Amino acid sequence: MRSSQIKDKPIIIIGCPRSGTTMLRLLLSNHSKIIIPHEVPVFEIIYNAIRGDNDNITANSLIELLYKDKLFCDLEIKKNLLLERISSHSELNKKEIISSIYLLYLEMHKPNALIWGDKTIGNIDFLENIYNTFPESRFIYLMRDPRDVLVSIRNVKWKFYKTPKSKIYHVDNPIGLAGLWNYCYGAIHKLLEKTDVKCHILKYEDLIKSPKDEMNEVFKFIGVESEESVFDFHKDTSSIPEKRRLKNHINTSKPIMNNNAEKYKTHLTQNDLKLIEAFIDKNSYGIESSKSEAGKVVNYLQYKTSYVLNRISFAIINRVSS
Repeated sequence: MRSSQIKDKPIIIIGCPRSGTTMLRLLLSNHSKIIIPHEVPVFEIIYNAIRGDNDNITANSLIELLYKDKLFCDLEIKKNLLLERISSHSELNKKEIISSIYLLYLEMHKPNALIWGDKTIGNIDFLENIYNTFPESRFIYLMRDPRDVLVSIRNVKWKFYKTPKSKIYHVDNPIGLAGLWNYCYGAIHKLLEKTDVKCHILKYEDLIKSPKDEMNEVFKFIGVESEESVFDFHKDTSSIPEKRRLKNHINTSKPIMNNNAEKYKTHLTQNDLKLIEAFIDKNSYGIESSKSEAGKVVNYLQYKTSYVLNRISFAIINRVSS
């Protein structure tokens, strides 16, 4: 059966927010054999709904839970078809449910594809769960210079970022951004402690500088032939819901921007750079701290004060606007 051959080996794209994972998702999904939808918290919903392997949840209650999520509705999967597919399994376990969702999405939107995948930043909180459910997963971690991540976050005017497990970072502050970057980088390295994990790590800067070479390596890792057409991803704007594209992903309607690196040199202050350098963990960007531990404590206390004040302001604004 065709579905049994492809359901167990998904591609899982992960990385710190604003690291280019959406662009990578579009490149991969433009391949004739691969389909990866826009960011939808499928894994988060299922893992929260089913704590054990079978948590006495019914197919009907699970369907209602899924379709309450607006992002899930972006998949445009017909409700009755998904209910029928999920109900066909003798037991509701996480693997069968998740596979059913993505295989039905594949059949509806790209029936000749052989590989499904997911690109949801929040999955950084569920890497071990995903590995346990799909041990043959192909993880791809895209990393970007944290200084340019901060530039990108400020460009889209993000203040806070909340992970699915409720870790909140004040991300337009260099210390908060460093914390989030460290959290994501640490999560993938914790996963890699498992010796049989299949994971490919690449840098955003290498991808935009030498896209063909880097994507050839990615396709080799996945096990498919390279296709030149993947670089035309920007010509199809329908792969991201319009409202979400205009809000956070406007550059995806353009070809790969080879010069979109080292923006921090003209967009960040010297104080911004010093704070990131002080609080970023061990990394492969050659960023090293010259700040003393005492200086870091002072800066962190200042950050926490800023964090609290901004959280209060953010809550007041949201309450007034609602």
